[in-house]
Amino acid sequence: MVSTDYRLATGGDDIEKACWSLFLQQDFPSYETVWQKRVVPVTTRPSGTWFKSNAELATIGLDEHDMCFIQLHYTVLVHLHVAYKCRTIHPLDAENFTHAIIRLSSATDVADEILGRLARPGSYDPWSEREGYRAREDWRGGHRQLQEIRNYRNRLVHGRMYMSLFDPLSGKSGTTLFPKIGREQGYLDWRTVVHHPSPKAVILDYATGHDILEEAWKRVVTYLETSWQMIP
Repeated sequence: MVSTDYRLATGGDDIEKACWSLFLQQDFPSYETVWQKRVVPVTTRPSGTWFKSNAELATIGLDEHDMCFIQLHYTVLVHLHVAYKCRTIHPLDAENFTHAIIRLSSATDVADEILGRLARPGSYDPWSEREGYRAREDWRGGHRQLQEIRNYRNRLVHGRMYMSLFDPLSGKSGTTLFPKIGREQGYLDWRTVVHHPSPKAVILDYATGHDILEEAWKRVVTYLETSWQMIP
């Protein structure tokens, strides 16, 4: 069999098989295309699914950088899988909302490391986290489309808690609202929310955790699909 004969739905591991039907096939099909081209050859298929040694990789013109790639590639999927599961939680509480945003943002961190390494083949040590960070930041010098989401993640993790609200207009008891991505900076001071002269104006800058997560999910997955289409 050649690499393109393998399919995630039948030849992937349990997470890959699940994700193919959950969202990859519809929203991120290039994940499979790259998996066929770059992951399958690094494994021992058709005799097994483990990984080739450095000596075995060398016989087909591959090396440790290719091994590094497939590990990062799979890590992107795992982050997306967790975020996807959080999308199914209704209502979405603060803990799971924060976890989902962290996972989506982490997927972009790993993806940008991949893209940075591919842009300058062999320039970054495959087993150095410091070098991975450098690859990511070098790539982001000209690709900052998702920085708003990462800023939001950073404030959720490293900053103070946001003032959450209960939506008086939704008609749903206990619907928790959070500042929208890109609007959170304006509400760091809780008094801005509590003493705002126009509560309706504040509500416009807030949304349910699920709605915010859906927007972030679409932006991240669109970025990944577009970027993965360009991977040779």
